[in-house]
Amino acid sequence: MRLNPKTEALIGNEVERGAYSPAEEFVERAVELLHDHEQWLTGNQPAIAAQVDHGFAQAGRGELIDGDEVASILREHLFAGQESRGGSPKLPNSGARTRFRQPATRYPNIHGTVRYR
Repeated sequence: MRLNPKTEALIGNEVERGAYSPAEEFVERAVELLHDHEQWLTGNQPAIAAQVDHGFAQAGRGELIDGDEVASILREHLFAGQESRGGSPKLPNSGARTRFRQPATRYPNIHGTVRYR
């Protein structure tokens, strides 16, 4: 198997920091995660499509939330999740107004039902 230099460097960095040893362990884990992700997407495709359709329908009815408000809600969720894991969120503040609006929605996600507005 041949890897491009960027991928080789990424693997090398992970092995050097001690996260994986040997490099094959890193590659095996990466392949497992990719496989799991693809299976999740395949298994949840109908639900994802339904959520997208629901959001477009809401947008068509004018039920929208300002993009800055969406970013604020996401920051709150990221902060809450990071806080529980002992970290801090890495989402930057946007001083500029966004040019788009997001659908207001209440929809199920992989973590349960979340109300965004």
